[in-house]
Amino acid sequence: MFTLRRKGKRSLHLERNLQQAGEYEITLYLFTPHDRETLERAIGGTKTLPANWLHGFRLLGLPAEDKTTLENASISLLSPYYEVLCGTWLSRYQASMDQLRRRFEHCENPEEIIRRALKLSENLARRLRQSPPESNAQLAYFRRMDIYFSWYSEQFFLECATKVKDGDGRKLDNEQVRAFLDAERQHRERQGYLPDFQGSPSQIWNRMAMYNGLLQTPVVMKAQTTAIWDTTYKTVRGLYAMVITTLFTLLIFHTIRAVDRLTITVLLVIALMHAVQDYLNYDMISRITGWIRKGRPTARTRILKPLTGDEVATQLTWFDYPPPTRLPIDVQRNAGRGQTSEGMQAILYKTRLTLNPEVLGQDHVQEVLKLDLEPLCELIEGGQNRLFAQVNEGTADTEIRVHEIERQHGCTLLLVCSNPGDPVARAQRWRVALSGRGITQCEAREANWPTPA
Repeated sequence: MFTLRRKGKRSLHLERNLQQAGEYEITLYLFTPHDRETLERAIGGTKTLPANWLHGFRLLGLPAEDKTTLENASISLLSPYYEVLCGTWLSRYQASMDQLRRRFEHCENPEEIIRRALKLSENLARRLRQSPPESNAQLAYFRRMDIYFSWYSEQFFLECATKVKDGDGRKLDNEQVRAFLDAERQHRERQGYLPDFQGSPSQIWNRMAMYNGLLQTPVVMKAQTTAIWDTTYKTVRGLYAMVITTLFTLLIFHTIRAVDRLTITVLLVIALMHAVQDYLNYDMISRITGWIRKGRPTARTRILKPLTGDEVATQLTWFDYPPPTRLPIDVQRNAGRGQTSEGMQAILYKTRLTLNPEVLGQDHVQEVLKLDLEPLCELIEGGQNRLFAQVNEGTADTEIRVHEIERQHGCTLLLVCSNPGDPVARAQRWRVALSGRGITQCEAREANWPTPA
């Protein structure tokens, strides 16, 4: 199952871990109160995937025979093994800390979460720092990772401390946290990391974001996407031009033979037929291509391992704007109140991923789907409405208050996924409220979906 996180003001991230080879299929439905033409102008047509929707993968672990520690200093001589190993450690650490962060907000006993986070942080610090590399290239990678880890762990514990309030009945023992943070500050001073932690908050944040991007390079998988629509469109355009040219040549040849000479009338008829052909050229080719590609994938993607280029998986992708009334009954039941009327439109994004068991081995892969909803937010008209209400009505102290009401659009996000070995597909559902400022609310709802008998 996927975990949904809000990223920034206008983006949603869906994440899950893939732990076995086989065929995975996900179908995402986003029900919006807009018509098809408006959505195509804002997001893009069905010929290509939305530029602001990203579907990526990254490694979370190495095969069992490669899971050695850095106790053996000779490992520092092997590249890119060292970078991949450390990158997967950091990926697993970040994934575990993100899970603890989500649990912390609704946990009655935060001390257990803090103990778990401290244990994870201490284990990674010990594995990372017990045997630094010797080569300059690996030493630069080690330095960036050590700095980023020290900053990331500190940010986690400081964030947790701000979420624990004195009056909510929860208490947080800060002794172990203080000891860990003090040890990290001393470590930064000894290693000469303090200049990387100096500057304004914005400068520090951007610097650490840059370090994180560099550290993720060895574990983020590469994607080679082939737009199937473009290939089909070019083929249809070539065949269409060949057929039309042949027909016009035959028509002109037989017309000249029939009238024995060219006249103004014949030339005008030929010119008119050419004009009609040019006028209908794009529409005819698009219609023929759409008829051929109907129900077929829009793009094919090869997922490659970073640095080595080994193929890990292949993925087929579909993208369309189907009317909600033409969707399956099970999907319509989860569209939300009023989302299946004529004025509504659904966005369909479907992928079929096949993981290669020979290359994947015992690796775990994290799948991340990033949905940028900024184009939908920009469709919401600016400004606010005002609601007037009376306070203490019927008394001498009657007061009129003005409430500013922000315009919002309600959307329903439905995600249907099937994993290898599952008898039936499973569904997840969220209610998303959008305004001109971004996402104002996102909450999970129970999906009315058939369950296996």
